[in-house]
Amino acid sequence: MKKTIVSIFVVCFAIVVYGFTPNSALMQSDNAAIINMNDGTCGMSGADIDGNRIFGGFGIVELRLSNNNKAMIVCKGTGLVNDSGSAQHYDGFNCGVISKKTGQFYITQDSQATVSKNGNGTLKCTVAF
Repeated sequence: MKKTIVSIFVVCFAIVVYGFTPNSALMQSDNAAIINMNDGTCGMSGADIDGNRIFGGFGIVELRLSNNNKAMIVCKGTGLVNDSGSAQHYDGFNCGVISKKTGQFYITQDSQATVSKNGNGTLKCTVAF
């Protein structure tokens, strides 16, 4: 009997916490932060033999953080092209983000990318709307 009551409590708690939370889109104020994890693919930087930045392949948007007037994406990828033989870091290149709110494409130079010698990389891009 005690085990059954505990099980019912756990199931009811899970429904209350996960099943009946209000729609977050309806509760957000205009400047509330929205966080999305594992939110699609992104183009990643790579390196040519001289260490120049090139298209390195595709990664996963691991984090998308946005509020009323700013958005930041962080992408991570593996198996990226790096023909330079060493790790490379790039700052201030053109980077684009599509607004989920308006569908508009924004370009910024507030960007950083790193590709390791073995082809693992990260990319960060921040835009103001």
